[in-house]
Amino acid sequence: MNRLTAVGLTALVALVVAACAGDPGDEMAQAACRGYAASPPDRTTVDERAKRAEEANESYASLRQDIDDAWSRKDAIAATHNSGGQVSAGDVNAYFAADKQVRADCADAGEDLGPLKP
Repeated sequence: MNRLTAVGLTALVALVVAACAGDPGDEMAQAACRGYAASPPDRTTVDERAKRAEEANESYASLRQDIDDAWSRKDAIAATHNSGGQVSAGDVNAYFAADKQVRADCADAGEDLGPLKP
């Protein structure tokens, strides 16, 4: 095998390996989504993975923001309930909408979580 063929073959192998490796942003976004769906979720780990997904691929900025929004709404509902307050239907609907957006983000990232289950 001559030198030019060896260089071409090496470049081809490197290209194939890179294509199989996957986008680090995709991998971190999928990991964040799996963590979001876990029960109970490790919020620190999910946040870190979403942050790393965003750093690797700016298109994942909305994933992190949407997870934060869903958890903020969920926490507000829990705080209201735990303090004896009345949780409004609007608050519950807003949480479900935020969760639905996270699930749509995750499906776009290749990690389909399916619908929210009670």
